[in-house]
Amino acid sequence: MTRTAGARIGCQRPSRFWGLGCPKIYHEVEDTLVHFLIKRKTSELNDKARHLEHLANHDPLTSLPNRKLFFDRLRQSLKRAEREETLIAVLYLDLDQFKQINDSYPASLTDPLVPAFLGAGTWPR
Repeated sequence: MTRTAGARIGCQRPSRFWGLGCPKIYHEVEDTLVHFLIKRKTSELNDKARHLEHLANHDPLTSLPNRKLFFDRLRQSLKRAEREETLIAVLYLDLDQFKQINDSYPASLTDPLVPAFLGAGTWPR
């Protein structure tokens, strides 16, 4: 008999598969551990996928939706409006000469401008 973590195990040689002669409880413990590890790894992968999805659809500086996400949501809204026979509205703001201002001054001065225009005060982090 082999000792593992202070407990006697009825298997001659504990292994990943515990062998055929082991009591059922050891198979259940191993199955539970394997299930836990798979679930944990899956959760980690899902978290990473959500993070990558966010990076692909949002501006890295402001976390605001980017053009790709905007057009995706616009297409969805147009399809819904057509399906439900309703209207949608799109508000487009063009800040005259903002690119020139943004390129002419340091980011520490220009970064707070857009949230101020939007009335948010600061970028959501």
